[in-house]
Amino acid sequence: RLETPALGRGETILVIEDEEILRMLMREMLTRSGYKVLEAKDGEEGVTLFRAEHQSIDVVISDMGLPVLSGEQVFHELRAADRNVRLIFSTGYIRDEKRQELLDAGAKRFIHKPYRVDEMLAALREVLDAPH
Repeated sequence: RLETPALGRGETILVIEDEEILRMLMREMLTRSGYKVLEAKDGEEGVTLFRAEHQSIDVVISDMGLPVLSGEQVFHELRAADRNVRLIFSTGYIRDEKRQELLDAGAKRFIHKPYRVDEMLAALREVLDAPH
């Protein structure tokens, strides 16, 4: 039998993604799955938005390869604004050492591009449902 996708319960997700088509698809997928979505097209915009809205943001999904500020810089800026930020990186390629370093620093998950919708939804639920 098919598993039902892990759906949202109205949580707010900040998507930081510079590829417009991918950002649009993410917004659509997450909205249809029961999440509220905030979007940023680069690292700087993502950090600014997070600082303004972090009380209401449940999870951040960020690309690693972003213009202006890299995904890694974004992560450190978000951690400075809120120690408890929950962040999932989406990335095409990352060295194992770098991935481990970011996980040790508090990043929650890495999803490899191209990812499947059910994979992203499952990762989101896992991060949202984990005690933090």
